[in-house]
Amino acid sequence: MSESKIRFNKTTIDKLPLPAQGRRATWFDDEVKGLALRVTSAGAKSFYLVRWIENRAEWVRLGGYPAMTVEQARKAATKLNGEIANGRNPADVKREKRAEMTLREAFDTYLNRYAIPHGLKTIPAMRDMFDLYLGKLPDGDRKRHGRERTKPDGAVDWTNRKLSAIRREDVTKLHANLGITCGTYSSNRMLELLRAIFNRLKKMGLISLENPAAGVEKFREQKRDRFLQADEIPRFFAALSEVEGEATRDALLLLLLTGARRSNVLAMRWEDLDLTLGRWRIPSEHSKNGDVLVVPLTSATLEILKRRQQEASGEYVFPSDSKTGYITPPKGAWQRLLKRADLTGVRLHDLRRSLASWMVIEGASLVVTGGALGHKDPQSTAIYARLSVDPVKHAMEKAQSAILGLVEKADKREPANAESPA
Repeated sequence: MSESKIRFNKTTIDKLPLPAQGRRATWFDDEVKGLALRVTSAGAKSFYLVRWIENRAEWVRLGGYPAMTVEQARKAATKLNGEIANGRNPADVKREKRAEMTLREAFDTYLNRYAIPHGLKTIPAMRDMFDLYLGKLPDGDRKRHGRERTKPDGAVDWTNRKLSAIRREDVTKLHANLGITCGTYSSNRMLELLRAIFNRLKKMGLISLENPAAGVEKFREQKRDRFLQADEIPRFFAALSEVEGEATRDALLLLLLTGARRSNVLAMRWEDLDLTLGRWRIPSEHSKNGDVLVVPLTSATLEILKRRQQEASGEYVFPSDSKTGYITPPKGAWQRLLKRADLTGVRLHDLRRSLASWMVIEGASLVVTGGALGHKDPQSTAIYARLSVDPVKHAMEKAQSAILGLVEKADKREPANAESPA
């Protein structure tokens, strides 16, 4: 490698001879200390700042010529010389930049060092959300009907983007775009995931960056208050009786009568049930709030479970040959049920809300209702800890009696088109 000092300008640089094949030549600027131009035998030219720091030569690439002009190179070199004078090694900054986490690496770290060890229940949903909105869909990822999945409009692929390159304005734009194409709920969940990744890695001491998702205001979400009304319950049960598959019918009915979450009902295990004492113990690793949840089993629910005990074998109450070993959410059956019952705006989760609503209608306190549903309210935790399961069971019995009583009344009612006596 040959080295010479010349005055850098466009004319001089353009006339520089090329070195021999496979070799490189380096020229230094006679104006700015350490500013160098490296030329390859292929004709590529790049500006560098070359300084001797801590007993070794550090080469910091500034940019390629002619995209970077001589004046731009001199300004960049002068700035870095100032940092060196203040004791900072710009080569170390470059190395730190190269070693910085990408968003994909940060997400994997968040999962492996926090979410999985702490048993978070939303890990599958987080993975799917990251791939769909922030990362890259797995190769060959397909929907149930076989079509290849595609990312929605407004989503991004920040898989390889360095964390420091994700700015608040980028997150704000992404959040706004997803709000239009995917809805406010999905956009808000994406924002929460991104915020959690940065917050957790910072708390773990792995990054010192400001959180680009902090301060981005979430969309307002309208809380649902839909539950089965008195005139809808008879229609619901009539349509439920026509649902194909006894397991699906029983699962839907238990969603209503237990008020438990869909994931817990579908994955219900025999080992967690005590049909003699009438208790369903949902372990902490399977409950959303991370605490053991004891659900009282009333006479109506026990009747269903004892019948299933004679028909279902294995670990699960609702066994299936699926990957999980239990049945999947009956989305198709649910939509057909709603159509037959002429019900609009009702979701599976609204069955849980229906039991709670009828408990309150029948006089149960909010504390008792919260205990039945396993809600974790900091202001009521002490009360829940002392709460016996008996008043909860009593309140659930009353609510179920009210619900089932409406069905019995509808069955006994004279048909509207009955002929009058002659």
